[in-house]
Amino acid sequence: TNHAFVLGDVVAGGDVRLDNHAGITGDVYLAGDLVLEHASSVDGEVRRLDVPPEPCECGYDIDAVLEWRSTNNDNDLLESDPVIAPFIQDGSLEIDCSCGCGGRCTVVLPAGAFYLEQLVLRGNAELALAEGAQVELYLRSGLVVERNARMPGDPARAGDLLVVLGADTEAGGRLVLENNTDLALMLYAPRARLALPN
Repeated sequence: TNHAFVLGDVVAGGDVRLDNHAGITGDVYLAGDLVLEHASSVDGEVRRLDVPPEPCECGYDIDAVLEWRSTNNDNDLLESDPVIAPFIQDGSLEIDCSCGCGGRCTVVLPAGAFYLEQLVLRGNAELALAEGAQVELYLRSGLVVERNARMPGDPARAGDLLVVLGADTEAGGRLVLENNTDLALMLYAPRARLALPN
């Protein structure tokens, strides 16, 4: 809603709703209804699915992957970095730059595969990737990017950041992407509801 813009295709096991100049450039595959309101648009084709798709047809077991990554990861790179370490709390990376000072708090991730309970970016927080780095983030329960926070936003580098999110919306898991947020990433979140407001 509110000028949200998705570059690429969307696959949904339920409904897709676009409101107030929201847009999708690619095709939409969906098992539910498509609702376009207030000058919203889909540039590609709308393809109806007879049954909701499985989250992944490749046999990817998200719980097994998260369990394995919880002990096989590069988290020591984060914990030994003097800029990143202060933002790690109870297994989560939480960067809140809502101090009102007008500055931007930037954390640069090195190349690697990292396991976190959740990633939270608020205020003027920014998460960036080191030059040439490919990063995999495995998040068990939540991804929150809000209030003018930023993650890598260059579509040319979208393939450099993979986020695998185990959050289940029905069980209280969080996927919040809102309020002037720029994102360029590969996101796999089969159990979470995705909303892109503002």
